[in-house]
Amino acid sequence: MDEILGPEPPEHLNEPSEPEHVTFDLKRELAEMIDADNLHGEISSFHYLMRPIFEGHHVLAMGPFHSRHTFLFICILNLINTSTNRSPTTSSSLSPLCQSIVLTSSPSFSYVLHKIANRVGSHFHPPIHTHCCFHNRTTGAQTEATELSTSPLPEIAVDTPGRMLYYLQRGALESRNLGIIVLDGVDEPFDRGFGEQVVDILRLCSCSCSLGGERRAKKMQVVVHVGDMCRWREIWGLIGEFVGGGKEVVRVWDESVLRQTVVLWPWRVADWVRLGANT
Repeated sequence: MDEILGPEPPEHLNEPSEPEHVTFDLKRELAEMIDADNLHGEISSFHYLMRPIFEGHHVLAMGPFHSRHTFLFICILNLINTSTNRSPTTSSSLSPLCQSIVLTSSPSFSYVLHKIANRVGSHFHPPIHTHCCFHNRTTGAQTEATELSTSPLPEIAVDTPGRMLYYLQRGALESRNLGIIVLDGVDEPFDRGFGEQVVDILRLCSCSCSLGGERRAKKMQVVVHVGDMCRWREIWGLIGEFVGGGKEVVRVWDESVLRQTVVLWPWRVADWVRLGANT
């Protein structure tokens, strides 16, 4: 068990699982939304998941984390560029391009997340643009990709691995400015045989900052959610090599499953891969 749990977290992260007050440095629009929707209590329950994301670390979240999506989009919108002077873009423009990708397990779930993202993004002016293929499910993938490439690119793209890979491979979705990628419920695509597509997406995104064939250190932040807590070593062994850039990797558990959320700090990517291979 010691080998699995690793070192004790530092004091500033080793807090009670249900603190009385949890505060984050939020953008004004998000703070106003949280006040209006009275989400302060729920944020207290999700603070172990949100804090390392806010601090820019890679995160491996294990367990159900019910109602997590609103808070994941709060994290995303707090991190990406939401300034009012961000210019409209197409795939031929230089920036800003798609800043966040969220991979989901099914088209219907993509639609649910799209609605959540739009609800959170509507508090910004102009609103944050989110794309989801499920709205035009009757059109072919090629038509959909063409429409996406000729319209303003979304700040956030929510889609299944197959669709997202299609867009990226055909240049209909640019990831050069990608700041954060969320793999939500990633164990389900792996169970359904789409794990290779997830790996291909990470490979494409991790190479999108290459200049003249010379690879730069990645600034992309990766948040991985694994619903089945017993699968994390297997999945991380496949995707861990694409998670780096000098950032720390933080693992969090759903406290509704283990009664207490545990944060491991600081395990780097190589340590995670060795752990997955040897234990």
